[in-house]
This record gives sequence, structure tokens and C-alpha cells, in this order.
Amino acid sequence: MHILLVRHGQSTNNVIEAEVGDCPDFYQRRQVDPPLSSLGEQQAAALGRHLGAQLATSATQGRVHLACSCMARAMQTVAPLSTALGVDPLVRPDCVERHGFFSEDKTGTRTEQPAPTCDDVLRRFPKYDVSRLASEPRLSGSVETLAEARARAARVAAELLATARGTEAPELLVMVAHAGVFVEPPDTNLTPRPKYPNP
Repeated sequence: MHILLVRHGQSTNNVIEAEVGDCPDFYQRRQVDPPLSSLGEQQAAALGRHLGAQLATSATQGRVHLACSCMARAMQTVAPLSTALGVDPLVRPDCVERHGFFSEDKTGTRTEQPAPTCDDVLRRFPKYDVSRLASEPRLSGSVETLAEARARAARVAAELLATARGTEAPELLVMVAHAGVFVEPPDTNLTPRPKYPNP
């Protein structure tokens, strides 16, 4: 099984962060679950056009699977590709960005916010596979720590490895998620690390 990791298109939070940087003003202006920006929508459409054309034959033969995080920007990014291929993506709550869904007040205190439920997603994306999502809003009680994010990334990687070794593995899995899932936290990411550090 080959895995194609795709970062979501530009979100409205990305636009704000590019404008003001990673600072208190950004956290006051950001949304908990931002949509794609207009550029992000164009990027998602381009993904659907280009990758959709390349994978169309394999998809009709059932050899391509799609997955995405349950954050709006990832679900929006995979939508044009899903339409182009006629493949419904599996929505994975374990592939969200580090810290998950949270808000931050003026003192810098972060508060966990609920992830979307099955019904929340199906209202926007009726064909998505929401079998891994909760039917009711859930909170763990705190914002995810770095150690918890590392453990989550390790579980995702282990599951993907087990799937790849199984007899039902697709030829290709396209996973749309977040940079933090792929390159952070260190030591448990899904991307191979170079044997030697760059000079």
C-alpha cells in the first residue's frame, strides 16, 4: 500500500497567521475550526482535477481509498477529489492538528472545544464515511498535550502499517490532514526521517 499525504489547502486561520504571525492577536482572531480561504478552495479544486485525472482508472477498480481529518479544512480539501473519483472519504478524528479543537482567551488560556459529530459532518458532506466519529459532542477535559499528540500519531502510524500488511489493503491511500500529523510531533510521524541530518 502506498500512502499519499496531502496537507489541507490554505485556511482562513492561515491567512490571519500570515498577516500577524503566531502571536496573541492571532489567537484572538482565529476560528476554532476554520474553513478554507478562497485560495484554499482553488488548491482543493486543483487537487481534484490533477490527482483525480491520474487516479481515475485505479479508483474505478477499487484500488484507491481516501481519508481525511474531521477538521473542516481537511474535509473541504478532499471534497473535489472525492467527487472526481467517486470515492467517499473516511473521516478520521485521530488525524486532527495537534491540540485538536480549542479556543484561547485574552489571558492565553486554551479551552478544549468539541469536535464535529457524525450529524455535523453529514449535514455538509452527506456521502462521507463518519463511522469513526462520535454521535454526541465529547470533551476529554483538557487541551491535548504534546505527549498525547505523540501517542495519537503513533497509533495512527501503527494502524496504517497494519493495514498495509493486510490482505484488504488498497493500492493507494490518499490522506488529507495537517502538517502536524505528518511532521510533528517528532519520532512518531508518518513521514520517513533522513538517516543523516542536513548540513
